[in-house]
Amino acid sequence: MLLTLPLSANVKWEMRVHQVNFDVEAHLLDDNEFKPYLAKTSWRCWAEKPVRSGKLAIRGLQCNYSVEATGALRAVVSCGPGKNVDEIALELKDERKNLDLKIILSCLYQDPE
Repeated sequence: MLLTLPLSANVKWEMRVHQVNFDVEAHLLDDNEFKPYLAKTSWRCWAEKPVRSGKLAIRGLQCNYSVEATGALRAVVSCGPGKNVDEIALELKDERKNLDLKIILSCLYQDPE
């Protein structure tokens, strides 16, 4: 059973976007869905709202290619007691525009003091 996490969860979320122009943007995420702006590409990506499964906080990263969603990817990260750090990276290629970009979603669990 998956439950929505409270805002006071001990997990910090970050998304890093390596844009096609080589700029790297880092976004600290709260518990809301987040959609970064991806310049010059047909890819659309977003971080889902986090959920809890047992003691782990889980968050998905989804990407669709173009508004027609002709290609789709989904990956997840999870953190909690016993699993302090997790990270996933999606390397995306926009074949229509001959562009490459990378989206990284990471989490860090901190024990309550």
